[in-house]
Amino acid sequence: MFKLECNGKKVKLDEAGFLIDQNDWNEDVAMALASKEGFDSLSAEQIDIIRFMREYFLKYEVFPILNNICRIAHQPKKYVNDIVGLKLTSAQ
Repeated sequence: MFKLECNGKKVKLDEAGFLIDQNDWNEDVAMALASKEGFDSLSAEQIDIIRFMREYFLKYEVFPILNNICRIAHQPKKYVNDIVGLKLTSAQ
């Protein structure tokens, strides 16, 4: 098991880098995970898309179709390409 430190809190990750507990997620954790994946920062628009994807996953237990994410989240299409590689949800 791996840990990610974020604002003094240790967040547990599985061996693939996914959150063990989805309740550990917040915007600061998203930024830390993005940094771990090589992103310098995330824009407000990217956070909106991540939030939408998480909410959709938690409600339906599947990810939305990538081509529809930006349209549904009211964001430019370019943002989904920037965040597709991020690990956004719990491995559970």
